[in-house]
Amino acid sequence: MKLFVGKNCIPCKMTKSWLAENKIDVDQVVAEDNVQEAKDAGVKALPSLVLDNGEVIQGYDKIKAYFSGEDSE
Repeated sequence: MKLFVGKNCIPCKMTKSWLAENKIDVDQVVAEDNVQEAKDAGVKALPSLVLDNGEVIQGYDKIKAYFSGEDSE
């Protein structure tokens, strides 16, 4: 799985910080530096977590809920 983030994105920084605090290791990709990879993965907003099955989870709250096992709806 990969976490797509932006260089100056506050929710991205919050997401990276939360993942680090909870010792969750994911590959991080800076979307501005990897535009085609982000497009190919279906990223439309940042931060976005792209799961190995291709599912895209967008937004700090939904990414946090995914790893916490909470219902994100």
